[in-house]
Amino acid sequence: MIALWAQPLINTYGASRGVNSWVLIIGLVTFSFFFISSIINASKPEEFKTVKGENCHLVWSRTEDGEEKFIGEGGFLSNFPPATFIYLAGLFIPLLFIKPLSRGIKLSLIGAIALAVARLASSKKEFSSWFCWIAGIFTLSAILITQ
Repeated sequence: MIALWAQPLINTYGASRGVNSWVLIIGLVTFSFFFISSIINASKPEEFKTVKGENCHLVWSRTEDGEEKFIGEGGFLSNFPPATFIYLAGLFIPLLFIKPLSRGIKLSLIGAIALAVARLASSKKEFSSWFCWIAGIFTLSAILITQ
């Protein structure tokens, strides 16, 4: 959970270097809040577990108030319902501030395609495991495109 909220925070920080934008400043404050909140929530007595899914990918979940929630479902990232939308916005919006804009657009398209492939190739419960693999590929793409 902690590393999950670090992704949009790092994207926003990376995009903000050398760019003076109120959107990125608001993003840094927002994702810092969610990152710190995830550290606090990780120390609460909620039950987190990882099991092997039906297609051999990991399934991450937590139990809260007797209900099991999986990554990608409302409530897993945060008790704040729009958190999933905010998280995805933090993955993609900062990319549009990369100079030149064409690099940011290429990265956004690669990320969107990779996200779609991960979702289509996986079960709902195994999506998070697929997404981790895709995030690694995306990182390599970002390094190659921004060089």
